[in-house]
Amino acid sequence: IFINVNGDRWRIIVSDKPNLYSRNRQTGIGALLGKAKDSDSGSTFSMPSVVEGTLEFELRVVKASDINKLCTLSVYNSRSYKNLTRAAVSDILPSIKLQKRNAIPAVGALVGDKIEVLAGGRRMYSVGLIPEAEFYILIAKDVSEQDKKFLANTSDTYNQPSILDVGYKVIEIQEMMKREDGSPYALREIADMLDVSLGKAQESATFARYPDYLLAGFPGLRFVSYKWLRKMKAYSDRFDEHKSEIIETYSGDDELIEMQDAEKYSMNLQKRIEKIFKPIIQPSPKLQDWKDKSLPTGIKAAINGNDLTLKVSVDKVAPETLEVIESLLK
Repeated sequence: IFINVNGDRWRIIVSDKPNLYSRNRQTGIGALLGKAKDSDSGSTFSMPSVVEGTLEFELRVVKASDINKLCTLSVYNSRSYKNLTRAAVSDILPSIKLQKRNAIPAVGALVGDKIEVLAGGRRMYSVGLIPEAEFYILIAKDVSEQDKKFLANTSDTYNQPSILDVGYKVIEIQEMMKREDGSPYALREIADMLDVSLGKAQESATFARYPDYLLAGFPGLRFVSYKWLRKMKAYSDRFDEHKSEIIETYSGDDELIEMQDAEKYSMNLQKRIEKIFKPIIQPSPKLQDWKDKSLPTGIKAAINGNDLTLKVSVDKVAPETLEVIESLLK
């Protein structure tokens, strides 16, 4: 059925089939991964397609040394594979290193002689860091685009892609992919591919276009907060002006960044960079005298910019002094 909404032509699909998206979220892919994690290479599994029929999967093993040659992350997966770091996979890397494999299989589709990894980008990256490890992945043939999108957006939920991941993927699609007629995809189409709102696609792409040197000091995209990225928009026209100062805020020690708490480091780095753009407020001359002022016992003065804060310790201040302070505050 086609209807017109504000001049746009919308296609409405009406079906008496059960909601396979909902059913698969609850029993399909979750149940399939649960069975596959304890199975051997070559084991086969099936689940309902979101279109029609059944998807048939086979559990396969790819050596770490063959990952870059055989595997590629799907366009439907909104993770930015090229921006992954050790710190970004620090929650799963130890177990993969210990077991020499990923415990939960990834999910992919066979396209020609390549494996399109729909879910499991972080697992694939982690296995690739360990030469003797193996990448376990469930692979299906003849997978529809609708099924690819569904699998990519329902199987990779342990650690959701960050806002920057989405932004880099939006830009990648804009620059690298074209329709069959050679025309570029509209942003609304890209948002639909990644299963995000148009607003999120727009905003994330804006963040991903920040200069590399602004984000290069972070141990991973997942550690850059959305709130901080929004704050930085106000200073975007001054980034280049402060490039050298921004670079100086980095630790400069990759090993140290991996060993310490990456989240704490990133929070401090965000504050250091933000401080570069905030003007330094010189205290009013009227407040300068307070630095050397002799105050009664139990009263301390603190100056921050043009703010004067008096701290009164009630148990140390004379009663008559408290009475004077109270009368002034009335």
